Amino acid sequence: LQSEADGAALTAALADLPDDAFLRLRAEQIVEQARAIAGQPVDQVIVSVFTLPARGSSELFVCAPDRDGLFAAIMATLDKLGIGVARARLLVSEQGRVFDGFEIIDERTSATLDAERAQELRAILLRVLGARDLHTRPVRRHLPRRLRHFQSPPQLAFADVGAATQLAIVCSDRPGVLAQIAQALREARVRVHDARIATFGERVEDFFTLTDGNGRALDAAGREIARAALTRAFGVSTTESNGNMHAST
Repeated sequence: LQSEADGAALTAALADLPDDAFLRLRAEQIVEQARAIAGQPVDQVIVSVFTLPARGSSELFVCAPDRDGLFAAIMATLDKLGIGVARARLLVSEQGRVFDGFEIIDERTSATLDAERAQELRAILLRVLGARDLHTRPVRRHLPRRLRHFQSPPQLAFADVGAATQLAIVCSDRPGVLAQIAQALREARVRVHDARIATFGERVEDFFTLTDGNGRALDAAGREIARAALTRAFGVSTTESNGNMHAST
């Protein structure tokens, strides 16, 4: 039975979650994230890996003080471990903590992570994200020959949303693509405040909420720097979309 103290800690944890969590996450995700942070200091890095039986997926949850390069470090670590991301949601609380949730699969088996892999992932992420200097460089990969004929030019669309900029990317899926995108945004010196990532077969649709280092929407020069960094990451020319790509909640 849950003790009164445990219940109070869980209630307090639910109050600490960003408001958007209750709009964008499923009930079971909210409960698991609240359990992970319950009773933990606000400045602590928290990593939890759990399975949602109803969806047949493994879920990675990371809560940590927000800082530059955090998202890129998470993506680079997943890439190095051969763990793929099917969906992701990045949220930031008013207290400056990130609440990052990822639906993940073991790329070697195309299945959920077993207990040993989940424990390994948690231990490595705690070490990487707890370090003073974040290592964000993804693994260098060669595109498999079987995928080369199915690659289309990535489409980018920038739009200002309030005091931030939304970047929409539609591209062909390939090994390490999300880690490459995260590293490119890191190199462009933009901050990622939210991300909605979804994979549909061979196509990836990503939406990122970005600001410059001062917390403002990207100006024309900042957009061009980000576009150039993404072009280098993809290794092919990107195209500007007609601006009709929108993230769903």
